[in-house]
Amino acid sequence: MAYRVKRKESPRKALRRIAREQIDRLLGELAEPSLFPYDRALQVRRRCKRMRALLRLFRGSLGATFAEEDRWYRDAARSLAPFRDADALLDTLTGLLRLDPHLAQAPDVAEFLLRLAHEREALAEAEGLSERLDALAGELAGARDRVAGWKVRKRGYDAVGPGLERTARRGRRALARALAEGGPEARHAWRRQAKYHWLHVRLLRGVWPETLLPYHTSVKELIDLLGAEHNLVLLLGRLEAPEETVLGAESRQALQALAREQQGALLARAVPLGRRIHAERPAALGRRLGAYWDLWRSA
Repeated sequence: MAYRVKRKESPRKALRRIAREQIDRLLGELAEPSLFPYDRALQVRRRCKRMRALLRLFRGSLGATFAEEDRWYRDAARSLAPFRDADALLDTLTGLLRLDPHLAQAPDVAEFLLRLAHEREALAEAEGLSERLDALAGELAGARDRVAGWKVRKRGYDAVGPGLERTARRGRRALARALAEGGPEARHAWRRQAKYHWLHVRLLRGVWPETLLPYHTSVKELIDLLGAEHNLVLLLGRLEAPEETVLGAESRQALQALAREQQGALLARAVPLGRRIHAERPAALGRRLGAYWDLWRSA
């Protein structure tokens, strides 16, 4: 079943169905023998983000359940963050070197790439990634059982509208902070909020697919741009670390210049796109989707 609210189901039924489907899919992914541990860890983080977005959409209707469940999925994803970063470093450097094959052939750069690959595998072994994932799979059965007790205290669009507006408002504010502060932390916070907004649009896209799907695609492009930029920030941090001694000065400077060039290109696309996405006031967006919802449900 799709990650979206269906026209004929109540908000409570939609919430519980989608939550169970996400947990069941994650259990299947964790048990899939063809997936490497890092692939399974990435899926855990993706599913936890979807679960947290779902909870945020229904936040005003869930009472204390929201904070309890959101904390559980936040902690599950956060425990795997070091593995995500190790994987992102390797993938980002690999992608960067495709842009400059000559640089990729430098012996110290090749050695640096091999070091990142070794560190990724050593981290998985030292921190027991496979065992962590197995333990999480065991805990997910209890998480699935808790879904049956989730109560939705509002009906119709009132169950989801405030959550949509809240996330859109936080995304708009995060954009303003990112533009004002200009730092990587502010941009990363903007991406987090934009991703929740993207998932909310995805959950509600059925109310008018012809209008919302292109918008959904644009928000997805934004978070992909900001995600790639964040990965370059991680790589630049590693390149600038004094203890990084594998690279010679020439290779280090060349990689830094290439990373900053790509970073600038990504932000040159992300900022105007973000301005357009966040141009509509959240209250107006909420009223517009509320009108779509009423027409959709009455059809």
